[in-house]
Amino acid sequence: MKMLVGFFKNEFEDIVNTLYDIAINSCGRYELVKQKRFKTYRPGGRDDYQLLYVAKGIALFNINGEEQVLSEGNIVLYLPGEDQCYQYSNETSPVIYWLHFSGYNALKLLEDNNLLNERIFFVGINGDIPLLFDKIIKELQFSKGQYFELCNLYIKELVTLCYRYLVESKSPTYKQNKLLDESIEYFNDNFNKTISIKDYANDHNISCCWFIRSFKSYTGKTPTQYITNIRINKAKNLLLGNSLTIGEIGDLIGYQNPLYFSRIFKKNVGLAPMGYRHK
Repeated sequence: MKMLVGFFKNEFEDIVNTLYDIAINSCGRYELVKQKRFKTYRPGGRDDYQLLYVAKGIALFNINGEEQVLSEGNIVLYLPGEDQCYQYSNETSPVIYWLHFSGYNALKLLEDNNLLNERIFFVGINGDIPLLFDKIIKELQFSKGQYFELCNLYIKELVTLCYRYLVESKSPTYKQNKLLDESIEYFNDNFNKTISIKDYANDHNISCCWFIRSFKSYTGKTPTQYITNIRINKAKNLLLGNSLTIGEIGDLIGYQNPLYFSRIFKKNVGLAPMGYRHK
């Protein structure tokens, strides 16, 4: 089993820290490789709070005496004093993140984000959640200046993100919005490349007309308008921030033809690039 873990103070200490509103105790990631099964059983639980996130594969949890088979994208919350029983099998190559925390505002943080009504929440598969867990683990391992405070901030961000994704996952348009969010991220990462909207739609097995219509309804712009808007905003920053030529700026944002870049810029801004720079 691959283990990546970080502890605050003694790893065997069940810490309840009431000096801070939120206080990290420990955080880790388990990934089964050769070990066939891994089981945790704590009758009476712990004195702190625990969050577990199934990032990959499947995990088996016993919640209030009932067995639950949870796939990736699910969060499990254990309150202080609650029995904890869960296990993983390497048949599904599971990756599980876990976090223990306390603090005098821990209960309120969970209440404010509507995470107390149930113990299991589907928040979806999102890279932001594992990233925050990994940040907390790293801070605990290196223990650099203000690491404790940073971990506590990350916990608040993690819980808040869980609430956001929980709400979004319950929306009837969840899958559609997730696809559109992915396209927005792709366009922002690749705005300076040649992007064919038709090819993008085909690569994702969706209708090009449906994609354009849905994207405009979601963002207020067609995909082409959205990409152009990114490029123009980048050009504005480059025109004001350095001495690059108009041709160099156009090339950097995806327009190899300087005249075409100038025409597109003026159409969207009302000024030619050089006029914008001088003004």
